[in-house]
Amino acid sequence: MPPDTLPPSLPSPAMALVGAGPGAADLLTIRGWKWLKSADVVLYDGLVNPELLQFVSPHCRCINVGKHGQSRIWKQTEIHQEMLRHYQEGKRVVRLKGGDPAVFARTAEELEFLAEHGIKAEIIPGITAALALPAYTGMPLTHRDHASAVALVTGQQAEDSEELDWDSLARFPGTLVFYMGVTTAASWSRQLIKAGKVGSTPAALVRRVSWPDQQIIHTTLSQVAEELTPSNKLRPPVLVVVGEVAHPENIASIIMPHLASFQPIPLPLHGQTVIVTRAEGDNDRLAQLLTEQGANVIHQPLIRISCVSPTETLRASLQTVEPFAWIIFTSVNGVDCYFKLREAAGLDARAFAQTKFACVGTATADALKRWNLLCDFLPPEQNARSLAETLPVDHNSHVLWVRGTRSKDSLREILPQRCGGFSELNVYESTDVLNLSPQITQLLEGTEEAWLTLTSSAIARSAANLLGKRFSTLRSAALSPQIAAEASALGASVMVTASQPSFESLVADMAAFTSRS
Repeated sequence: MPPDTLPPSLPSPAMALVGAGPGAADLLTIRGWKWLKSADVVLYDGLVNPELLQFVSPHCRCINVGKHGQSRIWKQTEIHQEMLRHYQEGKRVVRLKGGDPAVFARTAEELEFLAEHGIKAEIIPGITAALALPAYTGMPLTHRDHASAVALVTGQQAEDSEELDWDSLARFPGTLVFYMGVTTAASWSRQLIKAGKVGSTPAALVRRVSWPDQQIIHTTLSQVAEELTPSNKLRPPVLVVVGEVAHPENIASIIMPHLASFQPIPLPLHGQTVIVTRAEGDNDRLAQLLTEQGANVIHQPLIRISCVSPTETLRASLQTVEPFAWIIFTSVNGVDCYFKLREAAGLDARAFAQTKFACVGTATADALKRWNLLCDFLPPEQNARSLAETLPVDHNSHVLWVRGTRSKDSLREILPQRCGGFSELNVYESTDVLNLSPQITQLLEGTEEAWLTLTSSAIARSAANLLGKRFSTLRSAALSPQIAAEASALGASVMVTASQPSFESLVADMAAFTSRS
């Protein structure tokens, strides 16, 4: 993710047409990210990766304008009016468009409409799907031996537009890339062949370029229509590449052997949709690991985490460090909120010279390390009970547990019997999320095949309350046996329990389960 800084303040209202890129969320430009961070309203196309919406501020309103049938299909005139309405209300508006705004995205129409109302808009370029294609398929668009030029062609034309020059396209000395050509494949492929393009010309159908579930089908121009008809056989978005660069043998010899981003063998979680449920801001590591294994990750936080307000009593507690032989952290949130609160109070690390730190697991230890402090003790098993039973203390040791409102009580049950003093400091609050995002609602209406990650008992309880009957139909993956047991008691279908309570183990065990299945 880019550094968490915003651009210089821009006037409101303001309008930007932002290119979302071909699919992978991390292909968004930094300027596009800055606009999303500062937007009041985001009007996004149906094919835009919903992961990009995690970058918007909490007050931002995100509206799916349904251009590709994921929700109600909006007419272009309706989108124009929606852009105008929010702008006139004094909002900063982002029109988030798949790929690049200026490549088959009707940007000219939107700019002309805005100009009629005296509104100027900034265009933020994005990576159009054809230009991302070589990196994710091993298929070059141009090559000195096979293609000296590339043409991007739309398979969908306006009713009042002129007919394409099929003779020129048939003689074109290079690669043709057809956008939006699924439903019209029979027509445009027939026109090309009629104009003289050889039917045996190599062709490749590439669906969802750069997404984890990307698909590639190699065929020939004469067989394109058969591969794409009916349209639900290979649903949009699909690019069709026509030319010698699409021949599998050429791909294998030109780029593929040298391309780190191309995966000739599907990754273990290829085609799997995984709902990451941790609180906003702390789910990046899990999402990263899942994406690296080929999963399509969707964020739906089920709890919200916030540091407590710094009262006078809390400030006094933060300053009290010297009596404690050990400070215990049982969550990443506890680490971060504790040191953020200390930092806000003007306190630094010198007070910890005589104090040691214990962490429940490696993720918590890593969080402590980010504050330039090292963990002195990790329990043999990464859970609170093991920590309470094995922490090296005696009856002269005073221990401070830094916790949240829903932290498990195992420490309180065991440690006071083993040490000379036991204190608790609540530094963060955990509350349930009460509503599902529109993206998750649409997903659940269309499938029951998605995975649900359960990384705490609080998340499991929130999921049961929020999802209702759907909680039992989704495949759940739990971070520990304790979480799995509680989730199962609530009705979850727990298919995977991590062999070790770490994100790495959870993802590896999900991949192993999927491979076996």
